[in-house]
Amino acid sequence: MEKSISQYARFSLFLLVYCVVIILWGAFVRISGSGDGCGDYWPLCHGEWIPQQALADAIQTWIELFHRLKSGVFGLLVLAGWFWAFWLRKSSVLLYKAATAVLLLTLVEALIGAALVLFSWVGEDASLGRWVAMSFHLGNTLLLLTALVLQWRVAAKKAQSLSLKNLGMDSFLMIILLLTAVTGAWAALASTLYPSESLIAGFLSDFSSESPLLLRLRLLHPLLAIFSVYVFLRWIRQQDFQTAPSQRNFLFGLYWIHLGFGFLTLFFLAPVWMKIGHLFLADLLWISLIYWILENRLSSKQTRQSSLHLN
Repeated sequence: MEKSISQYARFSLFLLVYCVVIILWGAFVRISGSGDGCGDYWPLCHGEWIPQQALADAIQTWIELFHRLKSGVFGLLVLAGWFWAFWLRKSSVLLYKAATAVLLLTLVEALIGAALVLFSWVGEDASLGRWVAMSFHLGNTLLLLTALVLQWRVAAKKAQSLSLKNLGMDSFLMIILLLTAVTGAWAALASTLYPSESLIAGFLSDFSSESPLLLRLRLLHPLLAIFSVYVFLRWIRQQDFQTAPSQRNFLFGLYWIHLGFGFLTLFFLAPVWMKIGHLFLADLLWISLIYWILENRLSSKQTRQSSLHLN
């Protein structure tokens, strides 16, 4: 059974990496305007499983179909992982709960993706429905990444319990980063739908009363990113890195790299590769922060017994 849990940890790490790949490809689907590459059909593509004519005529169909296939494989792997965790539940109830969270959040992710297609909240659409759906989509994606990290670390540490005490500053930091990410999705959509010819032109359009609301809300993202600096610095001062100074340096460096890359993306008018790179750094930062928070809150049966013995 111990060997099975170790194998499950490697499986969970693979799922986490695979999920990040799907997220990045999903962003490329939006940026390339391929969200309607399969028409108003879901899960079918142009009413077929493999639309031969559409694949021959449109690269957007290839891009969207490839995204759906990767997402479908991910869903099957998550389902298999849940059954595996169900089999292991006597050894780790916490692992089974984490796998259940991953499964439920994956289902929600699929439903939101289906809604985007069925309600035509893709392509050049700039409706309020798309904003709301994208916001929930991104929020659920970050929760899914959180559940995947939890699943991985529970299996790797063979953890039996998770402490939820004193979550105040941890929760506040993650909420601010979540809001920053959501407004970042708005900013990315705005730059895709309403590209600017120059940095100055883009900046002026943010303040113009004649600009679409989406453009005028774009400034929320850099403002929240700047505020998050204050929150992050307060949070990191509260952490005990005495036994892991390299982890502190990694988090500190990654945060500033991500922030700097974000402002460079803005300065260069958000080319595709920089949008993808910015999103990757955001996901990596989120995963790294969740990893550190969980490392201090997960404990195995042996750890708890040792703690009781010392007390």
